[in-house]
Amino acid sequence: MPPLRRLCVPLLLLAIAATLLINTSHHRVAAQQESQAQKLWGIFWTAESGFTSTLEMKNNLAEDPLRVGISLYFANGEEYALDPVQLGPRQTTSIDLNRIIASLPNSVAGRAGKEGTLEVEFEAPTPSALMGSVSVRNEEWGSAWNFFLYPRNAEATAAALRGVFWFNDKETDGFVALQNISAELIQLNPRF
Repeated sequence: MPPLRRLCVPLLLLAIAATLLINTSHHRVAAQQESQAQKLWGIFWTAESGFTSTLEMKNNLAEDPLRVGISLYFANGEEYALDPVQLGPRQTTSIDLNRIIASLPNSVAGRAGKEGTLEVEFEAPTPSALMGSVSVRNEEWGSAWNFFLYPRNAEATAAALRGVFWFNDKETDGFVALQNISAELIQLNPRF
């Protein structure tokens, strides 16, 4: 191979590598600049006797941490903000909601009740940067529910929602959990 050609091949490879490195860096900076406020909601938690509620969250971002603000909403509608949680890239965490409810200050505990909903807030390019659920278990009854965290759908329209089934007998108890994530009053007409 002529000397000039031997020199051109490494220079060409170096130029290609530098271009790829610059483009990758540019896309990462652009993605970070596109972060915006995101909110996800969990429809139900309970700390009633016999129940255990756990908030589980995972940062889906491969390279960036997430600072997650968590607010509990009690059945009376009152919001109670918890200390933010820092999640490293791809990190998962679990938060024992029963322990949090049990350790509420006396000034709040009297109003809190034992059931509610929750909201998580974070900065990321999309809501899918964080995934999670609220797991509610009752070992005595042998039951467990997972309520996935979900984003608000701004395009959703009013529509009838129907439940699958319920057991209509004196040994079975049931509940319907609803959450209004808008700032407006919503009229509901449940029929059983």
